[in-house]
Amino acid sequence: MYAKCDSLDNVCIMFLRLPIPHTVSWNVLITKFVKHGNERQALGLFARMQNEGISPNNATYASILKACGCIGDLDHGKVLHAQLVECGLVSDVYICNTLICMYASCGGMEEALREFNKISKRSVVSWCTIINALTQYDVDLCAMDLFRSMSLECLDIDDVTFVSFIKLCSKLGNVEQGMRFHDQVIKRGLDANIVIGNSIVSMYSSCGNMIEAYSMFEQLPSRNVVTWASMVSGYTKIGDGASALKLFERMKIEDIEADRVMLMGVLDACANIGALNQGILVHQQLVVSGLSSDVAVGSCLINMYFKCGSPKEAHIVFSSLPKQDLKLWGMLISGYAYNGNGRSVLKCLDMMQQLGFKPDAAIFTNVLVACRHAELVEDGCHQFRVMRDQQGIVPTIEHFGCMIDLLSHVGYVDEAEELLDMMPVQPDLSGWMSLLSACRRHKKVQVARRCFNHVMRLDSSVSAGYLVMSKIYADAKLWERVEELEHHRKQALVWKKPGRAWIEVDNRIHEFSVGDKSHPQIDKIHMKLRTIKYDKDECTPLLNSRNNKQDSRNDHCERLAIAFGLITATEGTPIRVTKNIQVCRDCHSASKMISKIEARPIIISDTYRVHEFRNGECSCGDWI
Repeated sequence: MYAKCDSLDNVCIMFLRLPIPHTVSWNVLITKFVKHGNERQALGLFARMQNEGISPNNATYASILKACGCIGDLDHGKVLHAQLVECGLVSDVYICNTLICMYASCGGMEEALREFNKISKRSVVSWCTIINALTQYDVDLCAMDLFRSMSLECLDIDDVTFVSFIKLCSKLGNVEQGMRFHDQVIKRGLDANIVIGNSIVSMYSSCGNMIEAYSMFEQLPSRNVVTWASMVSGYTKIGDGASALKLFERMKIEDIEADRVMLMGVLDACANIGALNQGILVHQQLVVSGLSSDVAVGSCLINMYFKCGSPKEAHIVFSSLPKQDLKLWGMLISGYAYNGNGRSVLKCLDMMQQLGFKPDAAIFTNVLVACRHAELVEDGCHQFRVMRDQQGIVPTIEHFGCMIDLLSHVGYVDEAEELLDMMPVQPDLSGWMSLLSACRRHKKVQVARRCFNHVMRLDSSVSAGYLVMSKIYADAKLWERVEELEHHRKQALVWKKPGRAWIEVDNRIHEFSVGDKSHPQIDKIHMKLRTIKYDKDECTPLLNSRNNKQDSRNDHCERLAIAFGLITATEGTPIRVTKNIQVCRDCHSASKMISKIEARPIIISDTYRVHEFRNGECSCGDWI
């Protein structure tokens, strides 16, 4: 009775009053000690029980094997296993399952699989125990193979098992198998179960299939914060932060209280599309709830502010956290690098080292990125040498890529190509693409051809390679080459990723795509673009100049977003735009001119960095 009421003290008192405790009494005592996390004491009780001549039964061994698994005592577990063999209990399915669990918990996966294979008649628990163990140790494909074998035995799968297998599909990204599980769930009438429903929503979201995720989400008779968080995370993962924030607003209307995980997901969505104002509101909510000092939450806040082009606020959050570890310093350096603040990065690196933190390879990558963005050639070369010679870090392909980008951008194109050829590791796509992009800036057509050939050899489906090479040919007025390249691109079925841009006005997110006609104010937006009198000849034409096609550069998504901001945002406030790909050179030039003509700061965050346009200049120094 005391055991079932979870009163360990009274269990101990009653046990000590027994003149001769028998096996059941010892089992109750040992089981309660294990349950309360006193595994070492439980092992001591088991030894005392045997010393007093009391024979343990299968229930005793099950409890004590669980204790060994909890504390990872593999040696003691093996001794128990030998005792089980000696007393003939090892053939008991319940004991076998407990052995599998013990070995798996102690990291002995070979022993766990061996015991599983010995079972002549396996139960659902046997299968689930070994599959969960394999999943825990990232042997996911083996776990899925075992599940298929389990299915052939037509065992009755319970709710908990379904959840485990659906989570496994999520982890593997195997949406097809996940759909088959979903079908079985529907056939058994389990789709109304919120735990199973949440696991299915999470599986579809993790696999990037938001159409099925949303369909399941809408079908659930009830939803909790876990359901909403899975949807927000899924939309953010596929780059659709606008849908994530719309869902968050709907959740608030339905009076569901957001938890820590949910708010972190919303912050990631805000970072995804540059929704600074909504990010600030979430920050305020975190302060009120006392979560703003949480390190994981702080990391999300720092990322959000940096991605939205607000490095000052990001540093304030960093300084307010109770403890700064190496990961947070890395985020700070990465954020300043993304915002193009090379000097701030070098200052942070120095401060970090003074505090006793040793920079790792990832931090040096961001340091080199910052030097690249700020054109700090000498500093970049110095940090590369420090990393290699003083810190003992072997340069990776990412480090070489940064140096190639830095050298080629400032005009050392031949030296950059030589470094690519001399690299101790095989150059990757990004290295050749960096050099190819620099060739356009410095009009190196012959070097560009060699770079393009390397890009095509590594991956012929890279749309950016065709695009940059086409622009290089167009700049050199080699129109036949442009047409030939376009023909090859179409034959290879290579298409450029469609550009999308977002702007936040009055706490609402507005999304634009290239040539967008769907926005309710599209006529006013085009009218505004036509009234801005900047020299369009300064922007490089995207089309073959011999084609008499209408100039469609005003249809570019970032220009539509900027124009919308100009006609709707409060006068004098910065225009903040986020883009899902790199801003093109034409829109970069146009944004510089618009910032001067309209006397308005324009901030564009793309996949590479933050561009802050003021008075006809860009913070990137025309790194485009």
